[in-house]
Amino acid sequence: MKPQFTINGMNVMISGRTPRMQCSAEFARLQHADLVRETNEWMAGFFGYNELLPDGKVMHLVEQNVLMMNEKTWAQARAIFYAEA
Repeated sequence: MKPQFTINGMNVMISGRTPRMQCSAEFARLQHADLVRETNEWMAGFFGYNELLPDGKVMHLVEQNVLMMNEKTWAQARAIFYAEA
């Protein structure tokens, strides 16, 4: 994962989220692609997502000079940082 942004000279990496449940490879192989896509979308809405970092939490990787956070936390940090600038 490559740093996308910076704050105060520190690189910021946005951690992604992954669906908690998806169709298996076997199901995807046997079914039509639209059905697989719709089923995956439904399961993501019903079961939700796993996030590496919860909202409001930031991981500081000191040796790499990197801050890692999820998209919602980045939006909040960016709004605060640029509001004060």
